Amino acid sequence: MEFQCPQGSWQPETTYSGRTHTGAGCADLWVPRMDDTQWYKHVLHALREVGKQAAFGRGPWCKMPYHFHVCDLDTNHEAEECAWQVAQYRLGNDGLTAGARDPFPYRPSPIRKWTFKA
Repeated sequence: MEFQCPQGSWQPETTYSGRTHTGAGCADLWVPRMDDTQWYKHVLHALREVGKQAAFGRGPWCKMPYHFHVCDLDTNHEAEECAWQVAQYRLGNDGLTAGARDPFPYRPSPIRKWTFKA
C-alpha cells in the first residue's frame, strides 16, 4: 500500500487546515479505498500501532474529505496547533475541538514511540 501525501509540513496557512501544517511534523495522508469503513479503521489502527504519530481519521463526519491527519509525537518546531493536537490525541480526543472525543478511540497503551535503527 502506498500513501499519498497531499499536504505535508512547512505549508502556508490555509482555510481548511489553519496553521496546523505551518511547522514540522504534520502531514495529511491518503490511500485508495478510503470510503471502506472497516478498511479505514484498520489502517488508522495500524498507523497508531506503529507509534511516533498522533493519527487522526478525517472524513464526512467532520465535514472533510477522507484522509489521515498525522502529527509527530516527538518533533521540535511544530506549529502550536500541531502541538495542541498531539496533546488532544494523548487525552483521547479528536484534535479538532477541545474535549471532543475521538470517534476512533483506540490508542496503544502505552502510546508507542517509534525509533529509527540503521
